[in-house]
Amino acid sequence: MRIVPSSLRSRLLALIVVAVLPPILLMAFTALEQRRRAERDAGEEALRLARLIAAHEQQRLEGARLLLEGLVDLPEVRARDAAACRVRFANIAASHEALVVIAAADTSGRVFAASGTQTPAQVHDAPWFRRALEGDGLATGGTARAGPPRPMDLVAALPVRDARGHAIGVVFAAIGLDWLRDVGRDLSLPPSASVLLNDSHGLVLARYPDPGKWIGRHLPGERVLEMRRHGSGWMRFTSLDGSDRIGGFAPLGDPADEPLYVGVGLARGEVLGRAQRLFLEGLVFLLMLGGVTLWVAWRGARRVVLRRVDALVAATRRVTTGDLAARTNLPYGRGELSELSRAFDAMTETLERRREENDQLHRTLMALSLADELTGLYNRRGFLMLARQQIDVADRSGTPISLIFADVDQLKWINDTFGHAEGDAALRDAARILKQTFRRSDVIARLGGDEFVVLAVESSPDTGERLTARLSRRLAAERSAWGRRYTLSLSLGRVRYAPHRHPSIEALLAEGDALMYTQKRDAHQA
Repeated sequence: MRIVPSSLRSRLLALIVVAVLPPILLMAFTALEQRRRAERDAGEEALRLARLIAAHEQQRLEGARLLLEGLVDLPEVRARDAAACRVRFANIAASHEALVVIAAADTSGRVFAASGTQTPAQVHDAPWFRRALEGDGLATGGTARAGPPRPMDLVAALPVRDARGHAIGVVFAAIGLDWLRDVGRDLSLPPSASVLLNDSHGLVLARYPDPGKWIGRHLPGERVLEMRRHGSGWMRFTSLDGSDRIGGFAPLGDPADEPLYVGVGLARGEVLGRAQRLFLEGLVFLLMLGGVTLWVAWRGARRVVLRRVDALVAATRRVTTGDLAARTNLPYGRGELSELSRAFDAMTETLERRREENDQLHRTLMALSLADELTGLYNRRGFLMLARQQIDVADRSGTPISLIFADVDQLKWINDTFGHAEGDAALRDAARILKQTFRRSDVIARLGGDEFVVLAVESSPDTGERLTARLSRRLAAERSAWGRRYTLSLSLGRVRYAPHRHPSIEALLAEGDALMYTQKRDAHQA
């Protein structure tokens, strides 16, 4: 009696722990889902902002492209008249506040005319310059201004071509990136948010805020590959300053070329802070509730509970061994344990019924998986399974067995001449004749296409010959009885199973197939 209460309390303790644990796991799963949802929502919002900023700046690039398309046709640009070009470029730049400089360079990359003094003297090593010379569309990229300070500008470039289409130079316009600071401020981004512009190689051209710490640095290679692979999207990444962030990115420029990328980043800790706080509050509440429940259960154990719990435990142990016929055999009352007993018995009844249904379904599915849908015979899988069993029995008992391989002659001609429906009818007729000819103990199957096979146990030495002769007579009787426009005939190959010559059912099938094709060839030659 001293052991019983202790055992009961320990069981109740385990039950309460098990009862409290699922809500905790559910809350943890819910919190994880909330974190994922918050992360996904933040990523999609960052992607939306990145696309919005990219679309806004795309208008600037379109304006620059239209301006450059007008410049490439100017006579002074084609003649590389430096003085005239500088005057023209300066006048145009003065009327466009967004343009830092307008310039032109020859094919070697030497800048021979510019609207200001902030343009480098050589641009031959700039990726956008090489793409502009080699292509026909607008090439974009970043370049540093000459002289301190050296902020990065967004460059749009077009090739200048002569009458024969050969590149003779490049005109380009540098667009200031101060707009990035204004966009970041106008969008009312969170304090931890950042807006970044980089080229397809990961070179940072501009950033808001703290541009001075970022301009000219390169993003990690895997982050750049992600941008190139997807074009636009959002991802979780570690920033250059080591912070964990969620960011969206969108291309700026021609996606088929080497576009720039606009990125909007959010601090992951800030995004997930509220979800984390809710999870901790709920976890504390569940732990407190579990403690109170444990104390009440510990103090409230009684012998009536012990008896019912023991019955439930005993029934549960029987179920765990696979005995779904187990029942508590307790009287049903109005108490909680009575309800539990009733629920347990109903559960075991349902499980027992489900197991019977599953067994029946398994048998049905097994039968369907072994049958050929068209003819109702066994398919290849069913034949191989049953044939291996027959061969095992034959090996143990020494009973001779024969394999008859049959092929419907000219099935392709029947399909081509009368249609596949008639070809299917011919296959069904062949299957019917085989079932009428051979015994129920013989394994008859359609291996596929026009190939049939029969594995027959021989009751006498001439059983195989008698069966093939019976098949030939039935085929002849069928041909004389029906009025179809073609003759149904079968080419046969019969081989007796010999363990030393047929190490597997596949070897037996191969020999029967070869004999059948020999007969088919001889009949065709005749």
